[in-house]
Amino acid sequence: MALELHKLSMEDNERDEQYLALHGILDIFQSLTKALIVKQPEKVYDFLIDELKTISQDKLGKQHVVFMMGGGDQRAGLCQRLAEEFGFQHIVAEQALKGAAAGGDTHAVAAALQTALKPLAEGAVVLLDGFPRNMKEALHFEIRTMPCRFAVHLEGAGEDADQTPVLAYYGAQQKLAAVGLGGNPDETYEELRQPFLQMLQGGSPVSNTSDRAAVDAAVKGIA
Repeated sequence: MALELHKLSMEDNERDEQYLALHGILDIFQSLTKALIVKQPEKVYDFLIDELKTISQDKLGKQHVVFMMGGGDQRAGLCQRLAEEFGFQHIVAEQALKGAAAGGDTHAVAAALQTALKPLAEGAVVLLDGFPRNMKEALHFEIRTMPCRFAVHLEGAGEDADQTPVLAYYGAQQKLAAVGLGGNPDETYEELRQPFLQMLQGGSPVSNTSDRAAVDAAVKGIA
């Protein structure tokens, strides 16, 4: 009985850690604590409410960001082709991040991408080429910046094991469009165009359903 209770307690702790990581709770607490120490307001409750409003407003949420993953050397060319046809913004993550990602600091990564996104027009479709590279970057971007509209995985070239949980996560949410490479280039591009056409026509690029259990499984162990 004691062992069963201990196991349940460990499962509860793990679930709690996943929740904290998914929603950025620890980051929010750290931000609020720092603000309290620095400013030492007299009306603490009013101050905390205003700070939470500021944190919420700091999320951009004005563009339609699409994560572009996989594809190796072919990815940049396909992104550029989409940008030229539809007028999308094409941001190469490696160039936008520069040295921000060298130490694996997800805060620095998110800040660098926010800087790249801020000048863009409201409602712009942004192809984030080569991002995210791992699950922590994906979650931190969505928590601190904005949710991605959907993710594209160009299959068959440049596969990265660190992106496997990312693909599982967005696949579980029905927000992943998989496009196979290796065939006729024009046919590949036509397949790639389809989710974007659906989005521009006001529909869902992939699907509007999700598998909550699969999403939780994909996030497991990220905290």
